Amino acid sequence: MQTYPIERLLPHRNPMILIDGYIPEHTTDESIETYVEITPVSPFYEPRLGGVPGVFALEYIAQTLACLIGLRALESGRTPSIGYVIGARRLGPVPVAFLKGCRYLLRGTIDFSDGAFASFACSMHDDTGAKLLDGTISCYRPPPDTAPER
Repeated sequence: MQTYPIERLLPHRNPMILIDGYIPEHTTDESIETYVEITPVSPFYEPRLGGVPGVFALEYIAQTLACLIGLRALESGRTPSIGYVIGARRLGPVPVAFLKGCRYLLRGTIDFSDGAFASFACSMHDDTGAKLLDGTISCYRPPPDTAPER
């Protein structure tokens, strides 16, 4: 499997790319591990919290899943396309904030995919390996000719 910059995998543009990268040696055709390192220049960093609000957990996970789908697209000669989160089950517990100076690992594994709809098992761990949250995310990817341009 080839290694790609995160910007090639996601149908996003900076500053809305919230994750910092993926770990190729922990990535397969069915699962991926990404990471985010929180600094004062991280998107949505709030000094009063000393980090990024926990509400961004869903977007960190969504971008992790988008990286997996984008990687699969690139490996098959296609361009990564936009997708939508349509549901989350048992996603929690969400921390109050992701703290400055910490590195968080996100994992996503495909449970089901028919090309348009997909379900993923996902989790987030802190830099000590402790699990912060887990759950299941459902997504929809419209046909390429109906999706908005990047």
